[in-house]
Amino acid sequence: MIGYADPQPLTGEYLEPDEIHFHDLNGVRRSVSRGDRLDNLKLSGLRAWHSGRYLDSLFLGAAREGHEEYAEMKREGKIRYRCVGGEVSREESGYESRRRIQIIITRTASEK
Repeated sequence: MIGYADPQPLTGEYLEPDEIHFHDLNGVRRSVSRGDRLDNLKLSGLRAWHSGRYLDSLFLGAAREGHEEYAEMKREGKIRYRCVGGEVSREESGYESRRRIQIIITRTASEK
């Protein structure tokens, strides 16, 4: 999951109690902690992390309603989220389209 931000100036600090971890586009592990100054990289990483958390809660909700495949695969370690801060998206012209996430689903070879 890759989060993006727009190029508008950003000021402020992170106030949430949870420390969030994500990777940048080069694979470097980053974190955001309470009191950190926010920039577009951190904002894009937070967008990816919170989107993954939201999707996970939706899928687990479906599992509680009888569709248990997701919960079973997650318990078995077959589902992992990798959150990436993509900084500023230069692919789109409008600010709204730059504030987005990109979800990439990859199926790896199964073990036998």
